[in-house]
Amino acid sequence: MRANQAHNSDGGKREKIDAARIHTAHQALAAIMNDSMAGGANLNAWLITHGYPGSIDARATIADILTNGNEKQIRDLGSALAGYNESGEGVALDPSLPPTGRTTGNIADPQGGRLIGAPCETFWDTPEASKGGGKKK
Repeated sequence: MRANQAHNSDGGKREKIDAARIHTAHQALAAIMNDSMAGGANLNAWLITHGYPGSIDARATIADILTNGNEKQIRDLGSALAGYNESGEGVALDPSLPPTGRTTGNIADPQGGRLIGAPCETFWDTPEASKGGGKKK
């Protein structure tokens, strides 16, 4: 979740399709968690009603498009997933979920998350073999 969408971990510019993949993967992760939540909206149904007919298995559809789709298909999926993720505004979370017990202080730990995720950031880098055609220094 900490990977920079525009740049590889070494600061080099990321390929446009890879930037789209990262954005869509972030939306996909949130969508899968929302779908798994008790009382959450059905992701399969959402995708079917938003232009992905036959999406019986949302996770397989997401994986296929992220792996085999072109940049437009990947971005379109990211937009559809963002719509799904934002469709619950104003709807209470399922009351069966336990409270966190925290009401003050640093409830979220973004820096801790960054440190934990740091070893994975290079996973999202555009492979050197696919880079090409750019200006040489």
